[in-house]
Amino acid sequence: MKRRWDHDTRGRGVTSAGACVPAVMDLMLAAGEPDWVAEDPDTHLLPHLRRACEHEPSPFHFLDAAFADGVYTVELLWLPAPVTPREIAGAVFGLIGSIAESSTNIVERVDGWVVVYDIVTGMVAGQTQWAPHGHVVQLRVGGEPIRTMLERKG
Repeated sequence: MKRRWDHDTRGRGVTSAGACVPAVMDLMLAAGEPDWVAEDPDTHLLPHLRRACEHEPSPFHFLDAAFADGVYTVELLWLPAPVTPREIAGAVFGLIGSIAESSTNIVERVDGWVVVYDIVTGMVAGQTQWAPHGHVVQLRVGGEPIRTMLERKG
């Protein structure tokens, strides 16, 4: 049996997530449409991200944001130490909530000493009175507490 986590005794789940597949597919298909990614994230997203980072007790210090090739990359510094992966994820999901549209996909990964969240968020047909549109955002969370945590994880 291949375990799914350290205390897993089953090696398998209880059912599929098949009921969610249509909504996931809707976002995937919409995101693949030409010109689906909205322009000007500095106007549409940045004020919300900055406000969330400045709101106490946010663990983030906003460093920079840049829009290139349809991806809005946001650099963040994690302030409190020590830190756990769950604390980072919880805070990042709260930050994502400040910009999330009706459909959102999030993938977490590590890039060197930075925890990266690749996000596709948008409105697909039937979710908005406007034309379907969305955003591709990459949140990059770094800082000494993150590096220390990643070094310990090995």
